[in-house]
Amino acid sequence: MINKKFGKDLFLVVLSNGVKLLSSILTVFVIPLIFTQQDYGFYKLFLLYVSYVGIFHFGFNDGIYLYYAGKDYEELDKAQFRTYTKFLAMMQSIIAIIILGISFFLSGDRQIIVFLVGINLIVLNLTTYYQFISQVTQRFKEFAVRNIIYTVFNVLLIGIFYLLEIMDYKLFLVFTVAINLILLLWYVFSYKEITFGKTNRFMEQKDGISLMFKLGILLLFSNLVVMFFSSIPRQFVEINFPVELYPDIFSNFSFAYTLMGFTGVFLSAVSMVLYPTLRKSSDEELKNRYNDFNSSVIVLVFILIIAFFPLSYIVQRFLPNYTNAVEIFFVLAPGISITSAVTVVIHNYFKTLNKNKEFLIIGVINLALLTGAIYLVHNFISQEIIYIAVTTVLVELIWFLTLDYYLNKEYNKISYRNISFIIIASLLFYSTLYLDGLLLGTLVYGVGIALLTFLFYFDKIKQLLLYFTSNKPNKID
Repeated sequence: MINKKFGKDLFLVVLSNGVKLLSSILTVFVIPLIFTQQDYGFYKLFLLYVSYVGIFHFGFNDGIYLYYAGKDYEELDKAQFRTYTKFLAMMQSIIAIIILGISFFLSGDRQIIVFLVGINLIVLNLTTYYQFISQVTQRFKEFAVRNIIYTVFNVLLIGIFYLLEIMDYKLFLVFTVAINLILLLWYVFSYKEITFGKTNRFMEQKDGISLMFKLGILLLFSNLVVMFFSSIPRQFVEINFPVELYPDIFSNFSFAYTLMGFTGVFLSAVSMVLYPTLRKSSDEELKNRYNDFNSSVIVLVFILIIAFFPLSYIVQRFLPNYTNAVEIFFVLAPGISITSAVTVVIHNYFKTLNKNKEFLIIGVINLALLTGAIYLVHNFISQEIIYIAVTTVLVELIWFLTLDYYLNKEYNKISYRNISFIIIASLLFYSTLYLDGLLLGTLVYGVGIALLTFLFYFDKIKQLLLYFTSNKPNKID
């Protein structure tokens, strides 16, 4: 299952995402220094709204992703894909025009934000279309190059605004949309064979287009479930504490989620490469490696969240207006391991097994639980937003347990090792709250997580060491 091809693809995407990490660091720590707290809140509001634009391809891109996964680029019917490209561009243009029209009924900062979201809708959904083609045909070099180009442009943009002390967040958003447009144009010309030239008539391709929607709609909704687990808490805070009136509350809550994004830079790379690999794997390989994949992601994330301690120091030292975000981040941090296992491993398994409907049903039930729990806690227990973070982590754990139980039952191999590790590692992390000083907390948590990993996964660690020190063919079954 894991071979040279998988390793090379993973290396390319991790390398490009590693470069992108530089941009993420600047986004986290420099942008709050450029803008006022309220303007930073509007900037994060724009990003929250942009996270919803993927809804408006209505599963078409996801249908492409599912139907053509594992295909070689040379196998694709270029005339057919040119028709798909033209159809998607027209559909997104119509929807964008509607959103642009809606923006004129708004006022103030929200008007320009929604207007730019409408423009970004066309750009991002077409970019996603090309990205999915790149992923399913395993042409990860294009994705890696795009990430590097994005990083260069973003670093330049942030650097110019910081050095020239430009504090207009609206202008920053305009340039952000422009960067996305440039990268879309790069994709357009990189994939000119499926963009320009003779196309089939729409009527001739209506069955194929319809099939993409039918295949993709369930995956779209299941992807939205994943997204809503992070957006619902933020949206709830934004509705109850609008940035115009409570800039401190919304900006701090959003900043906490931004701090959580560091681990996702590398894990998204694993998820991207994993799905095409799973599609080419046998049922026996899928069964044997499920819990191992889960444990690898869970352990990696709990190691990575040691970054909480230096990050909290940096925020307290250089961004005093966002110290409340550190408390929220502290509560949310163990939840990163839970959501990472779901997005990187479990969701890809459900897609591979064609269980998108089951993933969606479980997800919707847990989203309803999350929404209801947040509402009840906020209205009947406390209006402190820290309790929204606590509620979110608890429901994320329930979500993970239900999905993990379903897959383990499917494979007839119930395992409690991963969930036991999550609970004990989380308690270890939360216990550092009672230690005096970040340095001591770093030391205790670092040593503790290393010992826990060794105790829980000694057999797996031994297997990996034997694999890397042996001269046997480079494959882990």
